[in-house]
Amino acid sequence: NGRIIAKQGSNGNRGWSLGLEGNGVAVFQIAKDGRTIVGVDSSVLGTGQWVHLTGVYEVGQALRIYVSGGNES
Repeated sequence: NGRIIAKQGSNGNRGWSLGLEGNGVAVFQIAKDGRTIVGVDSSVLGTGQWVHLTGVYEVGQALRIYVSGGNES
């Protein structure tokens, strides 16, 4: 998989990443406590066009991924 942007925490700390899988799906993942990873995926992205990806984490409520402004999760 290809990370677009990420922040990795040291052992026991939180981290997150926004990336693109080999199958063309965007993924947003959060390591909530350094051990438990949760994530959401988009639908398969088209080729030959620019897209804007946004990952949103609302603590205790939601984990969302947006593709060009539309909610995919």
